[in-house]
Amino acid sequence: MKPDHNRKIMGTYRTIVLVDDQVVTLRYMRDLLNISGFDNVVIYEDPLLALADIEQNKVKPDLLIADYRMPEMNGKELLDKAKTLIPDVQTIIITACASDVESCEYRIVEKDLSSVEHFINEISK
Repeated sequence: MKPDHNRKIMGTYRTIVLVDDQVVTLRYMRDLLNISGFDNVVIYEDPLLALADIEQNKVKPDLLIADYRMPEMNGKELLDKAKTLIPDVQTIIITACASDVESCEYRIVEKDLSSVEHFINEISK
């Protein structure tokens, strides 16, 4: 099978969409990803706006990262809906407490931003 060079560039995702309702955390994670070589990170505070942009093809993520706890729609609901629109999108749920996440098929990464290396390693898998 031939590798899809449009999908990843030099081992990094071409477009990452990051959704978290806490703006300080959102910007911090974006900056961490940028510093680590992920240069096309699109951020959203509102999962409904992120979903609308995905539906309207304003953004097409290769990797969609969503916080689990958000007011309008939780991260699992967002990823479920995005997967119907882009079935091959890679997905990660981030959370401060993994035990709070209901059972699901998505990869879950704890939001331990004190361990930058761990966070980036998890995203890079």
